Amino acid sequence: MTQVYLLNGTVAFWPQKHKLVSLAEEGKTLALSNPASRCLDLLIRHHGEVILRDTFFQQVWINNGAQVTNNTF
Repeated sequence: MTQVYLLNGTVAFWPQKHKLVSLAEEGKTLALSNPASRCLDLLIRHHGEVILRDTFFQQVWINNGAQVTNNTF
């Protein structure tokens, strides 16, 4: 099942496809990098909560086989 988030009623976010699509301007799409897409997905799923840096590291990079430094974060 594909998850789609509607942001502010004007943008659709497809985390699995790593893209944002404007609903106001037909055909306007923005491709996200995999880490950027995972970061946005994490922020949306934890809306209104404080997310610890270690949670970002684990869920965005480490769980996906990548290492990250504080500078990259």
